[in-house]
Amino acid sequence: MTQAAMWRLEAGKALPTLRTLARLAIALEVPITELLVDVDYQDVRLVNRPYEPR
Repeated sequence: MTQAAMWRLEAGKALPTLRTLARLAIALEVPITELLVDVDYQDVRLVNRPYEPR
């Protein structure tokens, strides 16, 4: 992850994918749920996108 991408996430300018959250949790050595502790679930939206292999 680039520093710019991390900044966008921290500043609320971008929404992380589940994959990104999982990778951050692994890098920080915390459960993924730890990253979601203070999330206001009223504003959460789920988007189902077609699978696109990288």
